Amino acid sequence: MEQRAAMQQVNYSSNFKEIKKRFVSINKARYDRTLKIIRPQQKDFLELLPLLYHVNHPILAGYVSSKTPCGIPEYSISKNTTRIAKRYHKSFVPKKRAYRSYAIQAIYLMGSTGSIAYSDKSDFDIWVCYDSNLSLEQIQELEEKTRAIEEWSKTLGVDASIFLVDPDRVRIGDHDDLSIENSGSALHYLLLEEFYRTSVLLSGRYPIWWLVPPDQEEQYDEIVADIKLKRYLHSKDHIDFGGIGKIPAEEFYGATLWLLYKGIDSPYKSILKIILMEVYANEYPNIDLLSMQFKRKIYAGDATIDDTDPYLMMLDKVEKYLSKEEDLERLELIRRSFYFKVNIKLASSNKKNIHDFKLDKMLYLVNKWQWTSSYVEKLDHQENWKLRAVTNERHEIINNFTTSYRALSKFAKEHSETMARIKPSDLNILARKIYAAFDRKAGKTEIVYKGITEQLFEDHLTISRRLTDENSEKWTAYHGALLENDLANHEPLKFGHSLIELCAWCYFNKIFRPQTIVALYSDGSDLSNREIRSIFDHMKHMFEATINQGPSFEDFKQASSIRAIGSFINAGLDPFSSRTKRGEHLASSRTDSLQYGGLSENLALSIDQVIVTSWHEVLTYRYYGVQGLLDCLRDYILWSPPSHGRRPPSINAVSFSSLRGNAIASRVEAVFDNIISCFYDDIRHKNTRFVLGVEKSYFVIKLSNDSFESERLDSMDELLQSLNTPLGCYSPVVFDRMTLDDNVLPLLYKHNNIHKIQLFYHVNGKEVTLYILDEKGALFVNKAQFYHADSIVNQYQRFFDSINKRMIFLANEIGIEYNVKEHELYQLHKSRNGIWSVNKEVINHLATEKDFVSLQVIGDLFNSKPVFSIYVGDKEFTTIEYGRRLYLCVIEYILRYRKSKKLYSVYITDVDISKSLLGNSLRNVQTVHYLNYKKQIEENLNFVLKSMIDS
Repeated sequence: MEQRAAMQQVNYSSNFKEIKKRFVSINKARYDRTLKIIRPQQKDFLELLPLLYHVNHPILAGYVSSKTPCGIPEYSISKNTTRIAKRYHKSFVPKKRAYRSYAIQAIYLMGSTGSIAYSDKSDFDIWVCYDSNLSLEQIQELEEKTRAIEEWSKTLGVDASIFLVDPDRVRIGDHDDLSIENSGSALHYLLLEEFYRTSVLLSGRYPIWWLVPPDQEEQYDEIVADIKLKRYLHSKDHIDFGGIGKIPAEEFYGATLWLLYKGIDSPYKSILKIILMEVYANEYPNIDLLSMQFKRKIYAGDATIDDTDPYLMMLDKVEKYLSKEEDLERLELIRRSFYFKVNIKLASSNKKNIHDFKLDKMLYLVNKWQWTSSYVEKLDHQENWKLRAVTNERHEIINNFTTSYRALSKFAKEHSETMARIKPSDLNILARKIYAAFDRKAGKTEIVYKGITEQLFEDHLTISRRLTDENSEKWTAYHGALLENDLANHEPLKFGHSLIELCAWCYFNKIFRPQTIVALYSDGSDLSNREIRSIFDHMKHMFEATINQGPSFEDFKQASSIRAIGSFINAGLDPFSSRTKRGEHLASSRTDSLQYGGLSENLALSIDQVIVTSWHEVLTYRYYGVQGLLDCLRDYILWSPPSHGRRPPSINAVSFSSLRGNAIASRVEAVFDNIISCFYDDIRHKNTRFVLGVEKSYFVIKLSNDSFESERLDSMDELLQSLNTPLGCYSPVVFDRMTLDDNVLPLLYKHNNIHKIQLFYHVNGKEVTLYILDEKGALFVNKAQFYHADSIVNQYQRFFDSINKRMIFLANEIGIEYNVKEHELYQLHKSRNGIWSVNKEVINHLATEKDFVSLQVIGDLFNSKPVFSIYVGDKEFTTIEYGRRLYLCVIEYILRYRKSKKLYSVYITDVDISKSLLGNSLRNVQTVHYLNYKKQIEENLNFVLKSMIDS
């Protein structure tokens, strides 16, 4: 009843025309003020913009088709517009046409346009409001036209961001997805509140919000409904964007995130707005919105363009709040921010280009703030600020952002149980960019100059190295060219744990440029001026394009990844330094930088990586020695694990500290490339292992669910033992290209195939070496006396056939799938120069040995100890019966019944292992299990045989 009575008290018919007239007057004054400030081509753009949306003309900018939605109510093409259009499109002739409907309801400028904060360097934020009844196809055409107009504006030197707006969607809070220029779901009422107090109607319909009395904003919907119902206004004269009577608490948090997001690159634009959100939250729930102050002044009838200037109003409100809070530091910061935003230089002797209204107001404010002329001059030369001033300013900005963020986060938690109005994806994206810009963490390079100055270049720079009490390095940069004895008397620019960390900070903060002269004091290291300049040159080469490009909005929708990387090997370290000082020279035909010379030395003493991420974080990492190389590999793979489906980029390794620098860097880069190829190629098996030799050790590397694992093996015997270990599944092996390049193992594994048992044999005089790769890639190696190739092949063929049958039977018994294993035979050859080759041979499955004795072993557990039964033909020999004499009795029996009197080795043709003896390996049993038992028992038998021969 009270609401209805209040509405009835309003004399709509007498008030509407007058109120609208006042708003239109302020609107025109703001637009005229804008025209006085901007450049001629910017004026042309604003003059032509309504024309481009009013008609579809093939020669005009933004033309898509004759069916693109167009037409603006109350718009007519003036002679001035035609004249300007002809300047850019000489053959343009306007045609009069009648519009049945208007697809474009209005065009608004918003933001700082028409305010004291606007300058000819400012951009245009534009709302193009379209009919809510347009189809999806029509909206897509309109979108295409809009993007084309934006591109055309760039040719005029105009920076315009045009947003297509559906008023019906705005009214219900349905916003487009978050983007680099669109706040998405983070803002609704507060965005609308800013729109109402800052917008300038360029063409089309005015907002009906103008006509809702300021003291009845909370009854906005009822009043608007009443106006429409009683037809006090023509329905096609206005647009209903909705009211701003009640702003939900969680929106202040979303607004803060959005403004922080925008403030990363342009802090001075956001500082005032962020603190305004803090002021609003402090007044909650009875917020005195600036838009309502603006409206009250209009309704009071005494509004002027200056006292309704949105930036002056914002400054005044924020100043009062900070003064009341006695927060003098932030008060001074917002005044500086305002001064920079207004973008005039009061200390300049030439003030002809400063518009009178700006000059008068800023002189008044500066006098009110009691700024000295020297202080104003300092602000006017901000582009020349040096590091200390810039760093202090950045810290004040971050402290301000942090204070506001904490206050508004606390406010949102206290007054809102949910962030349901804000999409989680929007919150996540905003938080990611804020995190990337402001979060401090180990290895992260802080970029201090952004948004404050364009460069911090030093003409002279001093870099020094010293050891701390803990014997760790400490690198320091100083301003100017200093003597070493004077360093203690000067304040450092920056400390670094490593040379590359310090150089990265200097480069990315634009401290160093090619003309910078460096004084270097690096006793105890091998660093030279040549090397340090090479480091900076390569940083420019590797990172300049990425830094200039900046992160895209899409980058923050995904996890951070490597965008650019540089790897500096042995920075300031010469691996030959100690020998050089002793006058020694190391020469060797073994040139692998990871196993160099006869001592197999690792020449890659350190790796420093500089990474620029897709979120534009700059990170530095340092790794030492062999373990450092492995840790670097692990961390590198973590950036983009194979499951992500994207290979990390090449590490771009360089080294400048020694004559073999290029070779060392190339070798390290090749290792990374080989490992990435191994684990990221689609054709590679997921359980692949990679073998890398460093110094005298071997490292077996594998990825388990993207987790990097490495096993260190300090000899060839340990490597063979590791490769012999039974596996749960097929696991091929890839060898680093320079590891064991003179050994047969890489050749064997190149021929390895799943579900196949491959026998390779190499004859060397009276000895044969056997290499067997089983169906899962486990390697079995054995040496034996060589009599005849057929003898070896036949006995192993019988063994494999027997084992195959047993494994089929075992699989059926325990209910697992089993694939019959195919056997392959290869003979190995080694040339005089040490090159290995392989020939595949055909297996004769019908061949038999004349002097063949069947020798079967059955293994079991008895009292937790393995026991064996050995069958020679049908004769059984058991551990229980013969004890320690088992093998002697078996050999005596074999020799007694051999037809040939030659004492050649004994071979087992069949092994059966009980389920209890297999234990945990039962479900993953493979051929190498049986081969290892075969080898163990054969060695015992042949040892007895040899003892009998020797005695």
